[in-house]
Amino acid sequence: MKYIAFFAILLFFTAPSGIKVTYQKMDKKTFIMNSNLPVKVKRQKMKDINKSVSYDLEIVDNTSHFSGGESPTIFYKDKSKGEAYMLLKQDSKMDEPYAVKWDVDGFDWRVSANEKRKILGYDCVKAECTEDGFEYTVWFAPELKFSDGPYRFFGLNGLILEVENKAMIITASNVELNAKVSFMMPDAFQFVSRGFLGNRLVKSKH
Repeated sequence: MKYIAFFAILLFFTAPSGIKVTYQKMDKKTFIMNSNLPVKVKRQKMKDINKSVSYDLEIVDNTSHFSGGESPTIFYKDKSKGEAYMLLKQDSKMDEPYAVKWDVDGFDWRVSANEKRKILGYDCVKAECTEDGFEYTVWFAPELKFSDGPYRFFGLNGLILEVENKAMIITASNVELNAKVSFMMPDAFQFVSRGFLGNRLVKSKH
């Protein structure tokens, strides 16, 4: 197994007036039924199809942290350094945490300025992009001056409050402004390829 690099640093991000957004994610039944997921995983997802999973996005200046539910992954962004990370948290089945690093070079957003809707009372604008072979539709709120969103998504003129593709939909259920936000990056992890991390994610579910 070839590692790309080793990264060891302890970073704390804290602020008395950050922003915290809670999202609810739901998988789509049709996608699960037609997927190549392991049978055990597919059955569990179908069992939980009507249950939403809660995630939190915390933002401090140009840095953010996104995690939640039972997902073993955490997303960090540091736009001041032009970096983004997806980390696979360490558990009893892993001997060390892993990470994939992306350059924060933005998404090729197609904004539909005339398509609008309200989410949590905020006027939102529709945008679309293609990423990793998936078509994504998002709704962002220009009133919320944070160019960020769940998972890796960012780069619009406002906070992304909803993301949808053929597999899932994740929608903001609460926005807390001037929130006390505090999070830190792990002190050590191995940079690996996206393919390697994907294989570890599958193995961690068995």
